[in-house]
Amino acid sequence: MYIRKYKVQHKLAIGERFRSLCEIENCIDIKDIKNNEHSLIYSNGFGLNKDELNHIEKHTNFISSNQKSGFISKEYTKDNNHPTHKHRDENILVKHLFQKGNEEYTADLCLDGRNEFLLDHVNGVHIPGLVFIEATRQIAMSIFHIYVQPDEDDVYFVLNEISSSYLGFAFPIDTKAQAHLALICEKTNQYLITISFSQNDKTIVHSKAAFTIHEKKRFSLFEKKSAQKAIKKQIGTYKNQHQEKEVINAER
Repeated sequence: MYIRKYKVQHKLAIGERFRSLCEIENCIDIKDIKNNEHSLIYSNGFGLNKDELNHIEKHTNFISSNQKSGFISKEYTKDNNHPTHKHRDENILVKHLFQKGNEEYTADLCLDGRNEFLLDHVNGVHIPGLVFIEATRQIAMSIFHIYVQPDEDDVYFVLNEISSSYLGFAFPIDTKAQAHLALICEKTNQYLITISFSQNDKTIVHSKAAFTIHEKKRFSLFEKKSAQKAIKKQIGTYKNQHQEKEVINAER
């Protein structure tokens, strides 16, 4: 997060995606920003996109900071395969992931205004609940790939179950995640992750997910065979329906 220090009161910079917040005190539409007029608080996790961040840089005096964007770096994995299994930066919801102890991890939610879950499901004030479902999946995968088995590339991540409980509104401000990941069944190689998301030290979402890890080559073959079977059955269904229509038309 960056803070520009001026004599005027602090204001939260708001982009297009959460524009309804501009009706609230201490929020300002970035389109209304003028040089030295406000002490702006903003971050690449606050629902702003890159163009909006650039607009802030252009129209305000910048106080230098060494903090980078904070996305989980692609340096963590081989062949640029991002640990979240996302390839567009705006869809990556995890930043500043750290291991704090045995099976304990922390992370920040990073919300780009162009994120796929914001494009057609937002009222302009709160963060949609689906964002936290996807963030849970991304945190689970990132922890596994970065900390649990960082040298193992030939694996297939299979999500078995995921759920969340919502305890309050979530807004485009600092969102912290406290995660616990544990191997719960060694025989099936199944893991369970539980996460608490909080804003201003108040828990707003509890989530959990169970997933299993499989040998990639073998599971990919199983997946393709399953797809082939499903498609063959679908074609058979349409074929039978077509034949039934031909019989009905012939009887007329």
